[in-house]
Amino acid sequence: SADGVVVGGNGRGVQIEGGYGYIGGDMAKNRNVISGNTSFEGIGIELSNTMGTVVNNNLIGTNVLGIAGIANNDGIVIIGNSSLNKIGTTLKQRTSISGVDYVMPSNVISGNDGGGGYRSGIALDGGNVHSNYISGNFIGPSIEGAQLSNMNIHGISFQGGTVDNSVGNPASSAEVNIISSNNIGIQFSSTAGVNSINNNLIGTNKEGTGAVPNNYGIFLVDNPVGYDMKLGSSGANEGNVIAGNTISGVQIDGASGASSANRLSLVGNSIGLGIDGIANIPNGVGVGLSSNAEFISIGENNCAGCGNLISANLNKGIEIDNANDVIVYNNKIGTDINGTAAANGIGVEVNDGSFVTIGGTSPNSPNEISHNTGNGVNIIGNSTGVDLSANSIFSNAGIGVDLNDDGVTPNDTGDSDTGPNDLQNFPVIMQAYECGAGTSIEYLLPFESGYSYAVEFFEADIDNEEGKNFLGEHFVTLTGTPAISIYVHPSVIANGTVIVANASKINGSFYSTSEFSAAFTVTEPSVSLTATNPSTCGVADGELSLSSVPPLRINTGYNVQYVLDGTLIGPAVHYTNASGVLNIASLDTGAYTNIQIEIAGCWVNADTDAHLTTGVPLPVMTGTFTVCEGDVESYAVTGGGGSFSWSIGGGTLSSSTGTPVSATWNAISGTSISVTETIGSCTAID
Repeated sequence: SADGVVVGGNGRGVQIEGGYGYIGGDMAKNRNVISGNTSFEGIGIELSNTMGTVVNNNLIGTNVLGIAGIANNDGIVIIGNSSLNKIGTTLKQRTSISGVDYVMPSNVISGNDGGGGYRSGIALDGGNVHSNYISGNFIGPSIEGAQLSNMNIHGISFQGGTVDNSVGNPASSAEVNIISSNNIGIQFSSTAGVNSINNNLIGTNKEGTGAVPNNYGIFLVDNPVGYDMKLGSSGANEGNVIAGNTISGVQIDGASGASSANRLSLVGNSIGLGIDGIANIPNGVGVGLSSNAEFISIGENNCAGCGNLISANLNKGIEIDNANDVIVYNNKIGTDINGTAAANGIGVEVNDGSFVTIGGTSPNSPNEISHNTGNGVNIIGNSTGVDLSANSIFSNAGIGVDLNDDGVTPNDTGDSDTGPNDLQNFPVIMQAYECGAGTSIEYLLPFESGYSYAVEFFEADIDNEEGKNFLGEHFVTLTGTPAISIYVHPSVIANGTVIVANASKINGSFYSTSEFSAAFTVTEPSVSLTATNPSTCGVADGELSLSSVPPLRINTGYNVQYVLDGTLIGPAVHYTNASGVLNIASLDTGAYTNIQIEIAGCWVNADTDAHLTTGVPLPVMTGTFTVCEGDVESYAVTGGGGSFSWSIGGGTLSSSTGTPVSATWNAISGTSISVTETIGSCTAID
């Protein structure tokens, strides 16, 4: 009606069939109120077979003040052979007569929730609908940017092969759309083609600092045609702010017939954070994939800025539920743009997913998954082939990676248990220390035999539980179980550094990753030596015992070498016992020096040398030991039953062997007498 309040609906409020036109204008007097059209088709504006039409400065679906809804079934419908039409231009900065600055949208396209048609603020339908531009509009909220009581069911809806249309324009920050207060902000139907979505605020207020929620920010429904499309991009103003949406920021539901050669990508978006990358404006779920969605890339590794900020979401940052062939690269999941905590509930959850790649060793592939209030990564259900590689996972309130969402899953013998990612066992680090110019890491592989594995090592986070800084990767093939392997890191890892590891079972093209291992502190082994002398002279039953901190493996052979009375012995293999002590047995008397054991590929010295002797008693000599020149004295000895040999200085002996003997002292200075008892190979002197 003339007062812009009472509804008097048309089938079409404005229709342009062929040619072009200008609906509205920059001046306030040019503004149209196009609302309440619910009869028949119930379309506010229909553009059919048009080229170059401009729709600017209109209220479409609201009252004359733009603050309450008066619904059309659809606000704007573009069909036929329509191209190069412009729905809006830029957001305009205005100042009221009272001196207050405010933003004036090109169009307010809101409140279109009538009972028929597309039920959309803007609907584009048809394979010949292409190269149209939508920018500078409020699509869903009031003219003040606030929530409306009645929503567009879809803010923007792409149907029927529409292709190469642009929502938002990165050329200017003023060519942003505010797509909020809708049931679904942007919907792609199953037949929609490839279109550009850049520089939009989806679910926020006009400043991008608070929530004006859609239920879903962007929703793709079983759409294989629109693959090879990027939602956002890495350049200035090319990403979207997708935040404040009550159910999901981005939901991709099914993709029947999609091709791996044409992936759908999310790049350069802030999902759960405001326009500054700092303000927490949570979605329910950041990115949700479901119903056999496949061939999706959340982030790319083509450039440093090709990831997304996916943080501050109430439930999960990324939820992969019954989805396949998904790549997650180069994202910050749980922090703001500055790395400050902006927690999701769970960082990433994979439920019934397969062939999911999260991170990688190539540049710009790893993700940072941190500070989430639950686990960093949950892998549950019948998930298989979920590969986590080289990510920085740290400071999550739960554990870094959780198979089955039940806390740490202990290793089982032979790794024969089943569950998500086959409940892959994690490695057990046994030794790690500086070895030459690098660091030698020895670890146990309690894995299933007959497969190859990618084992990755990380510097642990502050809680010594999760893998924060990627160190390196080691590929091994297991032919027996359990097995021991050694990874030599090419540089020195300082003593005291805490490290963890994970392992991925390689089964064809599937990599199924474990939870993180128990932490291990890089420590130079300290090898202690205990010596046991032979029991009897001439009997080789002496022993050297070696123990270590960190401990040696039990019942395991180690190379040992030593020097015996100047001669190198070994290297030879000697075995530890059930207590991890290595015994070198059947040793005779002698000087054992430079005793070394090979641990994790490097030789380590024992803490001391050993001189093995026997317990032969000293012989006891009797006689007169105060003499004068010319004296002749008798000397006797008692011993252990061996043979005696005598030695004298300053005199002569009646015999050099036996007992007793007679000594004639020829001098009164430099005199001495001694006796040596020999028992087998052992001697003692008095």
